[in-house]
Amino acid sequence: MRLVVFNRDGLLNEPTDNGITQLSDWRPITGAIEALAKLSQAGFTLVVANNQPEIAEGKLELDTLEAIHTRLNELVENRGGTISAIFYCPHSEDSQCPCRKPNTGLIDAIELEFSVPATDMLLVTNTHDDIELAQKVGAQAFWIRTANTESDSAVETFPDVRQAVDHIICHY
Repeated sequence: MRLVVFNRDGLLNEPTDNGITQLSDWRPITGAIEALAKLSQAGFTLVVANNQPEIAEGKLELDTLEAIHTRLNELVENRGGTISAIFYCPHSEDSQCPCRKPNTGLIDAIELEFSVPATDMLLVTNTHDDIELAQKVGAQAFWIRTANTESDSAVETFPDVRQAVDHIICHY
């Protein structure tokens, strides 16, 4: 199984200053949904893993998060793709919980659910925490430059999700 883990906020959807707290706040980045569907159609298993501190902060209700994830899944399915699972950490930034990236809890859970070792996973991200996580678990990481992030020279870098997906399809 070829498994690709995607960060969500700022990578698949437009970022907001205070996080995504309403379904109406969630807007996909141009081309991201089509790229996910294309990767799925090429035989890759897609997983999303995201920190959601807004839950612990009381800014985001679990029902709203589920509605956002349902919308993401629907959009990808409407283009012929599948997201196999969405994992998230609901804890605050200062909680030191094992599932909050860059800790390994979310990747550990993905390993268990899909029986795929982290060293066989690809991680597509726009956060330094995810790069640190990939290095901890031995996953191959790909950096997506966004308006809000500086490039991480330690990993392959792409201007958007579409180009990273094309690279993954050609080389993995």
